[in-house]
Amino acid sequence: MNAQGGINETDSFARSQFISGKKLRYAFSQHFLRVIANEDLIPKGALFAYLRSNIAFRLLRSCAVGSMQQDFHPALLAELPIPIIDDSEAQSVDEMIRLAYQKYDEAIDAEDEARDIVEQAIKEGGR
Repeated sequence: MNAQGGINETDSFARSQFISGKKLRYAFSQHFLRVIANEDLIPKGALFAYLRSNIAFRLLRSCAVGSMQQDFHPALLAELPIPIIDDSEAQSVDEMIRLAYQKYDEAIDAEDEARDIVEQAIKEGGR
């Protein structure tokens, strides 16, 4: 697998991920483009929602350089347009994203607990 991803539709290159909570322990790659929101302008969740959109995915991919190994051209990234929406709407999107990822963490906890129960039952011979 390419360290930075390829330009195919199914590759991870230019596909945004919201890394928080438990994902902080499991996210790894040879190459990250870390985007940090200026929360005076746009909340993290609202920025992620935009960067995860199909429009932003296409814009990010248009900033790609390279033939097989893709990377972002820094000057093009600096010019990437980020729409700023009404504060109340941005806060609503941010809350929705944060809640979704909190639920994701809770799902990981539930999966871990279920696996522990099954493994313990196996060790005890099904008792």
